[in-house]
Amino acid sequence: MDSARDPASESTADVERIMSLGPVRPKLDFPRTTFGGKSLRFQERWYSLFDWLEYSVEKDATFCFCCRIFGNQVGCSGTVFVKQGFRNWKKAVGNEGKLEKHSKSRMHQLSRERAICRKTYVPINAQLSAVAAEDLSRRQQEKKENREVAEVIFDVVRHIILQNEAFGGHDEKDSSLNQGKFLAEIKFLAKYHPPLQKWLDTYPGNVLWLSPDIQNEMIEILANHILDIIKMQVKESKYYSVECDEVTSHKHSYMSIVLRYVFNNIIYERMIGLKEVVSLTGKSLWGVLVQELGKLQIPLCNMVGKGFDGASNMSGKEKGMQQQLTDAGATLFLYFHCFAHCLNLVLEKCAETLQPVKDVFSTIGAIYKVMEGSPQRNAVYERKLELFSIKDGRTALRAFSDTRWTAKEDNLNATINTLPCSIDCHSRRA
Repeated sequence: MDSARDPASESTADVERIMSLGPVRPKLDFPRTTFGGKSLRFQERWYSLFDWLEYSVEKDATFCFCCRIFGNQVGCSGTVFVKQGFRNWKKAVGNEGKLEKHSKSRMHQLSRERAICRKTYVPINAQLSAVAAEDLSRRQQEKKENREVAEVIFDVVRHIILQNEAFGGHDEKDSSLNQGKFLAEIKFLAKYHPPLQKWLDTYPGNVLWLSPDIQNEMIEILANHILDIIKMQVKESKYYSVECDEVTSHKHSYMSIVLRYVFNNIIYERMIGLKEVVSLTGKSLWGVLVQELGKLQIPLCNMVGKGFDGASNMSGKEKGMQQQLTDAGATLFLYFHCFAHCLNLVLEKCAETLQPVKDVFSTIGAIYKVMEGSPQRNAVYERKLELFSIKDGRTALRAFSDTRWTAKEDNLNATINTLPCSIDCHSRRA
């Protein structure tokens, strides 16, 4: 039941909608009222005795569903079950009870007939013409099939998103041998899904459910649904932390926004956006963050933690984003310089003071350049791996990166794992 509905205040202008929803019948711990020294209240079992009965939480009173909608049309003489609501629980049931009397009243009988006629109403075209009835049935069947096909297409979109794969191909024409992941999956599923195959064979050309625009719209719908779930969890958790980082790629700058919160005793970290920014100043980044939190209706006053890097535009005490958030109302928070980033900086500075460590990574870097710079040397290296029976563990080196912090560890593990092979390869080359 829709908790927003209440018969005491609900408009009956949209009869079709009200009829489709049915009587308002909440199930709760109903309040008690004293009548003649007895504490009485509305009883949930009365719903089964009177199919027209509905209850108003707002007034702690009962109403008649049929009379509330159609009473004015049949000449309503009584307004208790229509406007004021009945709540004298002492006189509610029994042969002489008000509910039984209302059920037998002329006004109620006429209103009930109207309600039954509206439920069983058949369009006049269908009554007068068999062709019209057949056309109506066909349209309803088409609507059902189209909805089923739309669900399959949504499932394909959801599956490709989960696999983190591209949707389109370079050539999506019917004559193309590879139309891309999305169209390929649709046509593959159609082999085992007759309704989908039928739709592909018969759908009109102006239906663009497979177009890139519709694909993007479906992706946006799914994204908004996920954001709604995150919004609900954060609001229920109340307190949260935010983690942000900026990056520049292909002459464009972006900022990632991640919320960290506890929901049902489980810690969650959820990204709510990767937003393009036109400026990397603390105030500009603050504006983007506040805008995204505002879309989700998440208040700044419940922010208790912020995790950024140590750049001045993020950590600055006067113009940094963390200070901008404080000035805007996020006064409960603690600012943390990202622990992983701090640890990486400390390790790098320590390693720079140790010549043996510098030599090791310098040598590994040189080996990587030698091996990756020649397909021939790389092929020799792979043959040596087989000769030394090195099959498990990491064997390939990676390029060092200032932002990919695990690269040095991975390369060190790979070098240790393949040390005999590497020595043999380079000693023969020397």
